[in-house]
Amino acid sequence: MIPRIWISEIEFSDNSKVKFSKNDITVFVGPNNAGKSAALKESATLLHQKTNKTIVVKDITIDKSGDEESLFSLLDSLSKKTIREGHTEPFYQGFGYSFYQPSTKHYWANP
Repeated sequence: MIPRIWISEIEFSDNSKVKFSKNDITVFVGPNNAGKSAALKESATLLHQKTNKTIVVKDITIDKSGDEESLFSLLDSLSKKTIREGHTEPFYQGFGYSFYQPSTKHYWANP
């Protein structure tokens, strides 16, 4: 199984919720100053740290499929694996990304 992580639900400041399936493609539409860009920026902010203060998005829920073994199998097939000075575990590197194995294990277990 290919490992995947996706946003499964966004709760907005007016308490409305939008649910998403893992293969959904979502388009935000509305008039100027309706909060579309703010919702996208705040969603990205909450993906990094759920305790960040936001105005438009109240909460975001993440789901995943696959297991840790399938994640590292995918990373092995797509990445260059290197061990940097001062580290004992590898980094998985590719165009635009670098993942440290222990951090990746933590984030996979606690999305």
